[in-house]
Amino acid sequence: MFVLQHEVMEEGIMSTVVWYEENRVLFVQHEGVLTHEKVTHWNAIAADLMDAVPPSVRKVHIILDATKVTAVDLNLKTVLADPVVQRLVQHPKYGWGIYVGNKRNPLYMFFASVIGQKFNEDIKFFDTELEAVEFLRTQDLDLEHLQVKHYVY
Repeated sequence: MFVLQHEVMEEGIMSTVVWYEENRVLFVQHEGVLTHEKVTHWNAIAADLMDAVPPSVRKVHIILDATKVTAVDLNLKTVLADPVVQRLVQHPKYGWGIYVGNKRNPLYMFFASVIGQKFNEDIKFFDTELEAVEFLRTQDLDLEHLQVKHYVY
């Protein structure tokens, strides 16, 4: 199994970007305080990975784990205007943005909702990784086999 992982530790937050299902589903996890720099960094990685996906793949979905985010230090106007963020959410291969663990951080959920609305992004919120995977199985028939990896704790 191919796993590409990027981990960045900076100013008290670690962000991880891995293939949950190669060329089909990305998994992004943040820990600590979520900053604009971290959002820009993982958006750039995700967009680059989508650029490298074979042309036969129509959509790449992203599972975003917010369970370990302790605070959100973002300026919404700045995030919405960021060309790196726009590149990802407007990417032709971008499918569903699935947010997990948002009840622990309502501000994170608010930012995700506003960004999703602004860019007409397909987003969904779930409490667990299992719910997220079950939803993706129903939305993308190529993912009927998708198994829970237990990345969210």
